Amino acid sequence: MSLADQEYLSIVKNILDKGALGENRTGMPAYKLPHQIMQFDLEKEFPILTTKFVAFKTAVKEILWIWQKQSNDVRELQKWNCHVWDEWMREDGTIGKAYGYQLGKYHQVDTLLDMLKKDPESRRMVVDLWNVKDLPDMALYPCAFLTMWDVSNDGRLNCMLVQRSGDMGLGVPFNMTQYAALICMIAQVSGLRPGLFTHVINNAHIYENHVEQLKLQLSRLPEAYAAPKLVLNPDVKDFYDFKPEGVRMSLSIIVARARNGVIGKDNRLIWHLSDDLKRFKTLTMGHPIVMGRKTFESLPKVLPGRVHYVLTGNPDYKAPEGVLLFHDVKRLLAALPAGESFVIGGEHMYRELLPYADTMYITEIEEDFEGDAYFPDFDPFRWKLEESIEGEGKLPHRFCTYRKVTGD
Repeated sequence: MSLADQEYLSIVKNILDKGALGENRTGMPAYKLPHQIMQFDLEKEFPILTTKFVAFKTAVKEILWIWQKQSNDVRELQKWNCHVWDEWMREDGTIGKAYGYQLGKYHQVDTLLDMLKKDPESRRMVVDLWNVKDLPDMALYPCAFLTMWDVSNDGRLNCMLVQRSGDMGLGVPFNMTQYAALICMIAQVSGLRPGLFTHVINNAHIYENHVEQLKLQLSRLPEAYAAPKLVLNPDVKDFYDFKPEGVRMSLSIIVARARNGVIGKDNRLIWHLSDDLKRFKTLTMGHPIVMGRKTFESLPKVLPGRVHYVLTGNPDYKAPEGVLLFHDVKRLLAALPAGESFVIGGEHMYRELLPYADTMYITEIEEDFEGDAYFPDFDPFRWKLEESIEGEGKLPHRFCTYRKVTGD
């Protein structure tokens, strides 16, 4: 179970149990509590909710628009097919002197990046979007407005985010995830490791029309999933080189292969390992599964509890309702939601998507088999064997977990 779900829903429960109902500028009454705090160790876990959908890609685009583009021009954000600021766009296409405008005008991002490299011991690394003089010319006062940065002696980048107003139903899940991603990006280009992320919300509130949905989300807590992993393009060394597609959630490969690399014959499995099938179901349940057309056709049925993403070169191919079809790898990857997704076959898909994967769950079968489909070779120096568990049954096999080695 992810810590993000636990900490976030703990605040939600406190507000529902103890919050005071009051009026506000929106016209929708809200229950509120002051001074709510969440803290995450980003080296251990990436904070994104698993008990509700979080528009991760949209969140990344917005934070790059503010911090990297340092823009207040909504039209620039729209070029990324992101429309979260359309409602506040003025006739000149901007949101006034808000958010990215304040970063660019005072070179705050460049100053922070420079201090992290030249004076990491400094206690003056503060980025502030709350410019009192410019508030009247902002379409919306900044909510998440202040970050304070600190470097630990062990080379970890820590950040405290102060948010004056936090809409628990919509805004907070978005903000906590996008700022966690921002910290990880800045850590990477500064030669640091992600550290503590402390999220302080001055006024945490739940609008009256969000109460029932949040109660439903609270009921999902016992079924919350483990936190997914954030994956950054490891080749990016300059903050201004990050692109939205270079900041994504984890893509995993799951496969059973023989000692000689064989994974199948005549579009079917060669072996039947009950513990392997059980492990496959446990790992993939509730997550998207990605496959080629032939693999999809080899399934006995559409697997329950998992959305199927199928790649095919046939534009006229038809699939059952609920199965998502794609004809281009990059479009498929762009469509995957936040959280861990699993590539389940076949050979072509493994070859295409291995460069994008960060985790491999491989059932290593310790015998050779004849077949016509093979798992691609991978560089053992780029992948670290993290876990190896012996399987059960007459056919000797091991459950191995490999993680991609990142960094220099």
